[in-house]
Amino acid sequence: MPPTLLLIRHAQALHNVDSDYNLHDPPLSKLGEEQCAELRESLKNQKIAQDVELIVVSPMRRTLQTMQLGLGWLIDEKKVPVLPDAGWQGEYSTPWSTNTRDKHQSNTPVFLSSLF
Repeated sequence: MPPTLLLIRHAQALHNVDSDYNLHDPPLSKLGEEQCAELRESLKNQKIAQDVELIVVSPMRRTLQTMQLGLGWLIDEKKVPVLPDAGWQGEYSTPWSTNTRDKHQSNTPVFLSSLF
């Protein structure tokens, strides 16, 4: 059976709040953190979340925070590995979108604890 793909965009980040695109790799806003809590609670009740075998995430702060807050239970409880991959990161010439493709490119699944 082919794998199921579940795509999740990052929650609201600070650069989205006031359209301040000069922020360098901005973190989530308070609303973004609340959105992650809603995502977590919603996914816990969905069969698709029980089938997750790998989490692929861009290495941006807002995407890593969304992963931790929204999917951390999959990592902690199910030991789902995490693959940081800058190939999923948009490339723009603005501070909120740092170009980390070469620095963070990885082809080996890792657990979140090894990222910090």
